[in-house]
Amino acid sequence: ADEAARREAAQRKAARGARREEHLAFWSGEALRHSRARSERRLGHSALSFERRSATERLHARAQRQGQMSQDAGAPRVALVTTLLLPAGGAEPLVSFVRWHLHIGFAKIYLYFDDAGDDPVGWAALDAAGFAADNRVSRIRRSAAVLEAQKTCLCWDKFGPFASTEVQARQALNAEHAGAAARDDGCVWLAHLDV
Repeated sequence: ADEAARREAAQRKAARGARREEHLAFWSGEALRHSRARSERRLGHSALSFERRSATERLHARAQRQGQMSQDAGAPRVALVTTLLLPAGGAEPLVSFVRWHLHIGFAKIYLYFDDAGDDPVGWAALDAAGFAADNRVSRIRRSAAVLEAQKTCLCWDKFGPFASTEVQARQALNAEHAGAAARDDGCVWLAHLDV
């Protein structure tokens, strides 16, 4: 019984060390490099694996440990939302932004176009780049229908009265609206970024 308790305590200590190394890898690659030898002695394996994992992989692993998602490696994990109003001729950075964030592991991107017109800048460029049929990219035009759907958001009372005049109010409403959609799409994390 004592041997089993010692083994269990050693496993818990190794798991804490592994979580600590994961934390260091996430926040400070430099700190991880300096502690690699110590980690290898303490954990009995190389800490290099933590450095090679992307931020999305680390978030995915954390969500699995916390029981927030299934072990299905193909399940969407991290989503991104942005509210954008591009200047004329500013479509190419948007295409690059979408490609990059899909490349680094975002499972879903929600683009809220702040231009209420029929052809917002960037929409056609995304079509030409092949994102029209890509279910990882959701494009939402600013409209009365979207505003009506956002009236169910928890932050509506605070930001709703300013939605027609303030971009920050629309960003908050869009982020909450996308958060609900991201949950429905199986994501457990949502990042809000500007283009």
